[in-house]
Amino acid sequence: MKTVFNLNSFNVIKDEKYYYFFRALNKEDNKDLEEGKITKNGKIIKIRTDTQRWKENNKNLKPRYDENVKNSLEQMYDHIKPKFCRCTNCISLSCDASISIHYGRDFYKDRYVMIKIKKEEMGNKVINAGLYLLNYIEEAVNNEIRLLKNIELLNKLNQINKATSAKNIANIVIKEYNLNTCTNGKYTGMKFIKEDFYPIKNRFTNYNTLNKEQTLAKNKLFAKVTLLEKNGYLSPIINYTKNNINLLRTVDNAFASLEFIHYGEIKKDEIIEITSEEMDKLSKI
Repeated sequence: MKTVFNLNSFNVIKDEKYYYFFRALNKEDNKDLEEGKITKNGKIIKIRTDTQRWKENNKNLKPRYDENVKNSLEQMYDHIKPKFCRCTNCISLSCDASISIHYGRDFYKDRYVMIKIKKEEMGNKVINAGLYLLNYIEEAVNNEIRLLKNIELLNKLNQINKATSAKNIANIVIKEYNLNTCTNGKYTGMKFIKEDFYPIKNRFTNYNTLNKEQTLAKNKLFAKVTLLEKNGYLSPIINYTKNNINLLRTVDNAFASLEFIHYGEIKKDEIIEITSEEMDKLSKI
């Protein structure tokens, strides 16, 4: 996965020393800005984490993820999932100025910062969110396949390895389910349920943000998760969830936004304030 989803394939702006990412200041950032909590002499000197804000507003309670804990699959998942947790140490960035502009203008106040990260700190301080999640999923899938003795299922997994398109992959999985993918339902374990559906075919989609090779790799892994889970061989990778459906959704969310995670508070020397007009110019690069 690391080779297919390498940093250079995402067109990250860089120079000799730094990589550059974007953040549209969200509702909480703007509140911090307007209350003077993140500025000095009119300049932004930090971007705070949700955990910092949560502790400020819940002084007698312990957050799910305190500031001294290391990053983890669970924390990354809780930050990116559709109904996200508001007390993580993760701060979302994007390598695509156009995506940040979309969030800034459609949901926030059209304010932005550019974040510069030393090249040697990539993978530590800043993490490719989609790749991070995929690596954990791939590890869990490979562990199950190594122990698998079901020849019929192994043959289907081999067919997935050889597939060359999202359509091929979807057809292999749909045959296993033997259901109409237009129905508003999902299949988890050995029980078909309808609430909170994630139609099987929709798991194998193409993204404008990913190239062909990346899309195929993601779809193949999703297909393996789906078949292993359906046949009772793969437990929830996030141990406090019922199945892996929301984890797959979370991967989709990460790649749709070309999301990178800055772990911990963003410091003054990492921040470059940038105007809306400058963002427009950068979006054309």
